[in-house]
Amino acid sequence: MTGFRGAPFFAANAHLREEVDFGGSLTAQTGWAWGSSEASGLLRLGLQYYTGKNEQFSLYDDSEQKAGFGIWYDY
Repeated sequence: MTGFRGAPFFAANAHLREEVDFGGSLTAQTGWAWGSSEASGLLRLGLQYYTGKNEQFSLYDDSEQKAGFGIWYDY
């Protein structure tokens, strides 16, 4: 896989919702990932940005933007 040096990654996800006239949200992640084999999983370190409708469905028509830093482990 990536070995000790790691490799860059980019991921994006769009979510369209009927209750807001097929508006929705976009999430993007970018950063660096490390993994030695598929059995050992993947460690990722990066930034995440979210823009779109509120994730709490009780406030479904409000929009928001969020940015953050994360450490993820995919197994």
